Amino acid sequence: MQGPAGSATGQWRGKALIVRPAKDGKNQSTTVDLQIVAREPNALRIDVTGPMGLHLASMAANETGVRILLPREKKFLATAKGTDPSRAHAPALPGQVTPNELLAILFDRPLEREPGWMCSRGGSEIVFSCFDDARNARVIRRASDNGERRFELSDRSSKAELVLYEAKAKVEPVAKTFELQAPAGFKQETIK
Repeated sequence: MQGPAGSATGQWRGKALIVRPAKDGKNQSTTVDLQIVAREPNALRIDVTGPMGLHLASMAANETGVRILLPREKKFLATAKGTDPSRAHAPALPGQVTPNELLAILFDRPLEREPGWMCSRGGSEIVFSCFDDARNARVIRRASDNGERRFELSDRSSKAELVLYEAKAKVEPVAKTFELQAPAGFKQETIK
């Protein structure tokens, strides 16, 4: 991370184990690779790849909205015009966190500043644990000692365990980094 609070930038690479319950009662899990670029106060880009480098999803959030590209499904999701992007729940993010809440988590800002979150800090294995009762969502940051950052995001329908490493780049992200456009032929849907 570089820069002062409120205008810092950061880049991370890592993995996420995503677990969702299946209809047959057994959990379905998948491991994906993540590349994340963020700039405070409201710019976020996440690219998700699966096994063999298969592009699964991209999400971009900025002051104009949240956009999600799902290439395998040929779908493009975007917030409706006039929607407050800081409050939009991106279906690509486990734990029902908003892009702004994920920014707070990534930049180690107090999540309890965001509406609904109650947090406790400290302990030998947990840096912080936060819970939003209305969403039944939980965010936990686990302690680590080798430069990795461990998070757990969960809600009623999914759980993700993230392990991130800072990816220091020599080039600062530009505004286009945090934008996505709908490719021709993709079905377009509105994020509610």
